[in-house]
Amino acid sequence: MDPSPAEDIPYSYSNPDLVAVTHTHLELSVNFKRHVLEGKAILTVKKKVLTCNELILDTYGLDISEVSIYSTGEILYPFFGNHHNNSGRKLTITLPNVGSADPGPSSSKEMEVSDNKYIIQINYKTVPIYNALYWLEHHQTSDGGPLLISNSKLTHARAIFPCQDTPSNRITFESKITVPSGCGLDVMMPGNAKSMREANDIVEYTFLQLLQNIAPHEIYIVVGKLRNREVSTGNLRYNLWTVERYLNEGIWAIHKIMPMLSKIKESYHFNYIVNVCVLPPNVPEFDMQYPDVTFVSSTLLEGHYFMISTIVQNIIESWIGRTVVIDDFKHLWLIKGLSTFIYRNPINNIIDAEDIREFLKIKGINNVLNMPELRTVSLVPVFTQNLLPINIIKYVSEKGCVFLNYLQDKIGGPEKFKSFLVNGLWPHCKERKILTTNRFEILLKRYFSTNGKPEILNTVDWDKWFNEPDFPPSYYNSMVIRSRWQRWVEQETACFAKNLDQSNDFAIIEFLTYLLALPNTVLTAEKLRKIEDTFLRDQEICVREIRFLWLRLCIKNRWLDDNKRIFEDAINFASEYCMPKYACPIFRDLYEWEVTREMARIWFMDQRDSPSSSKMLPETINKLESILEGQLDDRA
Repeated sequence: MDPSPAEDIPYSYSNPDLVAVTHTHLELSVNFKRHVLEGKAILTVKKKVLTCNELILDTYGLDISEVSIYSTGEILYPFFGNHHNNSGRKLTITLPNVGSADPGPSSSKEMEVSDNKYIIQINYKTVPIYNALYWLEHHQTSDGGPLLISNSKLTHARAIFPCQDTPSNRITFESKITVPSGCGLDVMMPGNAKSMREANDIVEYTFLQLLQNIAPHEIYIVVGKLRNREVSTGNLRYNLWTVERYLNEGIWAIHKIMPMLSKIKESYHFNYIVNVCVLPPNVPEFDMQYPDVTFVSSTLLEGHYFMISTIVQNIIESWIGRTVVIDDFKHLWLIKGLSTFIYRNPINNIIDAEDIREFLKIKGINNVLNMPELRTVSLVPVFTQNLLPINIIKYVSEKGCVFLNYLQDKIGGPEKFKSFLVNGLWPHCKERKILTTNRFEILLKRYFSTNGKPEILNTVDWDKWFNEPDFPPSYYNSMVIRSRWQRWVEQETACFAKNLDQSNDFAIIEFLTYLLALPNTVLTAEKLRKIEDTFLRDQEICVREIRFLWLRLCIKNRWLDDNKRIFEDAINFASEYCMPKYACPIFRDLYEWEVTREMARIWFMDQRDSPSSSKMLPETINKLESILEGQLDDRA
């Protein structure tokens, strides 16, 4: 039986402290017919401990055909561990006694050749069924062309190429990608597009990134009929990548958020280009952004300002990802929490409505209180085989934001805390130094010990905030969480109070989210109709999120209306916008109601068994299958 990953890093088998990959060169061909990437990974390896002769890599589902020394072609015989559903398979390569004397495939990088450096070539191909790579067929895209999008999900880069899949292994990176010619396909990957060459029915793209080391989970690939638009406006430059269908909508959305983005960039001294790639509506939203590019769902491009401003949060996360370097995902809150915190601070200043501004102050607290992880997971989590980094992304984002708000109040408000970020934290990060939770605490105390607040931070219960689930008891005593809309739930009539801004998408979405989260509350048919008549009256401009929340409210309150209209609307919605974010909650609600359970099961089986016409991707189908587990016939 192959052992699980090491206890200190349970999400990775690798040993970069002993033998580390320092440079990765990928040469891959994209095969849309077979849904595979095929080629080779050429890894430059350095022994940090001279007595250690084993290079250990993470893989997941990779079909590895050969491992060899790059310069001589000498065949190496690796050992493959058993497959684990969460962590994949360990690949162990015993290194020969003499290092490679070849500087490697890249003439642009001079390699020091010595006995403790090797260049290993691994020939392999990916498997078509794994969720790190989304392969979209012609009928699943708006332009009728194939599309490939990767999502490493923090620890799934190992399903794209063999690597040491941990943030502590930071590498230089380059790639050579070939795609079929005559299809109008373009390629996005990290680094600078060095060249494009067409020959023998293929187009070859070369990317080079050597100036800044990146972790494996920060490597991505997108292949499709992409359009690129470069625009400069004020103090910002942005690159937009999208298929033709969303080009104008994407340009409009980015122009709408530019004032807010410019203010954040200036206030927090960010100096980065904005790179945005628009995802089709059937591709799951990315819970973690890449430092080089921000992936946003096309579902965010419609609606009023407060809907598309979610894109700002994603862009901030990319900027923070470039600024803050962590070496262990247990410190992930430093990226996710800071991103959410910085995003919500200027929003509090921009929103005019008093009730929304006040609601945002408790929004993060309410979000955390509704998460089951609060009772079992700490802000600095202890990972296990069943608790992986991907499982805690949203939790550490919200709890980290609450903690930073708490610290901000402690030291005297937004301006003083922003001063710490700009003058105390960023200088440390810009030297590419690793940031840990302990280092963050030290930097904060050091900064305010010289800026007039040394004693205030001594009252913070650091250990409880960082290492225990839930909030410290002292923080609960200071919280006042109250519903601004509870009176409407309790009143007999369905009329809305005048202070609810019915033209503000943000207010409506938060109101409906609040109603949906209330336990043991039954809304009458009259109130559900009132919500529909008030907020969904204009079908042309109705924001998708509002309709989604209203449909869930109807199902939760066991109201289908005449001829089961609500069921049909919910099923059609899940079919049209079939990413897990929308489809899974709707099907979970339908399954929990005995009246709709069988109808949902029959509809899903039709979708599952008609892959040539369904827009749903395998990841969405698998998640829906889990929800309906035990209710489906066995596959043939």
